[in-house]
Amino acid sequence: MLSPYILKMLLLSSVLVAEFAIMRYYYKKPSALERLILTRSASGRTDSIFFFFRWLPFGYYRVLFTQLIAVTGVVFLAVRWLQGRIEFPGLIPMDVNTDGILAILAFYILFDLGDYISHRLLHQVPLFWRFHKLHHSAMEFNIITGTRVAFIEAGFKLTFNFTLLTVLVGMPRPEIAAGIVMVRQIIDMIQHSDLPWHFGPLGIIFVGPRYHRMHHSHVPADYDTNFGNLLTIWDRMFGTTSARYKAEGPAIADTVPLGLSTGDENARYNRWWYALWHETIPHYLWESAKYLRRKFQGQPAQSQATDPASARQELPSASNIKATTIPPTHRPES
Repeated sequence: MLSPYILKMLLLSSVLVAEFAIMRYYYKKPSALERLILTRSASGRTDSIFFFFRWLPFGYYRVLFTQLIAVTGVVFLAVRWLQGRIEFPGLIPMDVNTDGILAILAFYILFDLGDYISHRLLHQVPLFWRFHKLHHSAMEFNIITGTRVAFIEAGFKLTFNFTLLTVLVGMPRPEIAAGIVMVRQIIDMIQHSDLPWHFGPLGIIFVGPRYHRMHHSHVPADYDTNFGNLLTIWDRMFGTTSARYKAEGPAIADTVPLGLSTGDENARYNRWWYALWHETIPHYLWESAKYLRRKFQGQPAQSQATDPASARQELPSASNIKATTIPPTHRPES
């Protein structure tokens, strides 16, 4: 039986090969693999560093989790440990043994609801935004951009999502929990690809790369929109779908500029050593101390919408950062 790590690497390789073939031979554009290896932009280099530490079988996560490099393995053991200590059946108890595929679908849909809520909190709670900013500093999309996430953010989202899931329908079996996380990570890879997809009529239900790219737009009108991970229904229910995406159509996402703000801000977050500083405990303590100091001094806290680093009055200059983006061109719609 394949270990979770080997399975994840096989899935990653399959997605990379498929994206390479589609981008190179159908859309006639550079694939993520080509841009990561040949172009070597600062944004892509930072993505590569985070991928290196999160997916490969070495790096400082080995110190923390020994052989449990894969997040799926951590989730599996954490849920198995908690099951022996938490007996709460959930408000609407569901079990795979009795409810079958319906239970699995309920688990994933409710996990996706948790993803939506926790994602909004990352943008709108000032302390959380200080860490989530790292992910939004990507100036281009490629398949591994999803790994550019502060460790404290990943821990917060998993904890929040599984807590919500447990309260509503009970804690899923460990293998189901690990499977949900693995599927979510593969979807995350596709959503951060440069594929010009929105899934046609199915885009009303499912989040595609174009939909998520709009979420990363640094145009102020697009702030705090398109939070959905798998399903778009949460954005529609809570009124957070991008107005421009609805009015002008999914193709507008192909031309939106990505990144954080000014050239200086992008340059700082796309230095790989500065980005890795976000993964250290001293940085978490430092950022938390700065946040508390501002609160005690009565200074307004900063979310994405109020952060001066996000108040882009004009398109940021990338002259001081070697970030390469694909020029907008017409692409066949999906």
